[in-house]
Amino acid sequence: MDNDIKIAGSGKISEGEYNEIKISGSAKIAGNVKCAGLSAAGSVSCEGSAECSGEVRISGSGRFEGRIDAQTVKVSGALKCVDASFETMEISGALSCAGELKGKTFKCGGAVKAEAGIECESVTVNGAVSCAGLINADEVKIVLDGKSCAESIGGGKITVSRPENDPDTRGGFFRRLFRKSSGTLEVSSSVEGDVIDISFTKAQTVSGRSVKIGSGCEIGAVIYTDSVEISPEAKVEKTEKA
Repeated sequence: MDNDIKIAGSGKISEGEYNEIKISGSAKIAGNVKCAGLSAAGSVSCEGSAECSGEVRISGSGRFEGRIDAQTVKVSGALKCVDASFETMEISGALSCAGELKGKTFKCGGAVKAEAGIECESVTVNGAVSCAGLINADEVKIVLDGKSCAESIGGGKITVSRPENDPDTRGGFFRRLFRKSSGTLEVSSSVEGDVIDISFTKAQTVSGRSVKIGSGCEIGAVIYTDSVEISPEAKVEKTEKA
């Protein structure tokens, strides 16, 4: 792939294989593309899928009727796709995925919607998450701003908090930005992990080795093997040591 595509203004890109695709303005991709990298400052719409050996970078808006498969995906703005496979994905804004997000590292500052689930080694969300399936990662960290929901959450270390309760965000800029946060997380099934520290979460079952249930939680049953701590500002119907 030694051919580059550069669009300044508006234009159309045919289906095919390219080296670098660079868009400054607005462009439509008519079908599936393979490339070394894709960058768009403005808007890009793709009638198929994009397979990139390097980076997909969007500043503005991107809409893909198929899947995105890339080493790195970085978005400042809004992205919509069917599925996404990646090593690293960083979203500053909004992401809507009709299928599954699958990769190593996923970070979102804003809002993410994944219909089929999120499966990564590390998942960090500062904002709101809506997942109709399973969120599964070695480490899951959700700092709530707004209403969030998931079918279930599984992992090694699972942390759910509001910004004012999170040590990484409760100072300076983030304190000013999120101080009136009223975020909540509703899990329709279970939260299962090794070390669990959650607040403002509603779930049927929470089970883990070390479990901490913070303020604002409504839990049906807590099952633990080593230790449990329950805030007086939490509601837990049943506690059981496995």
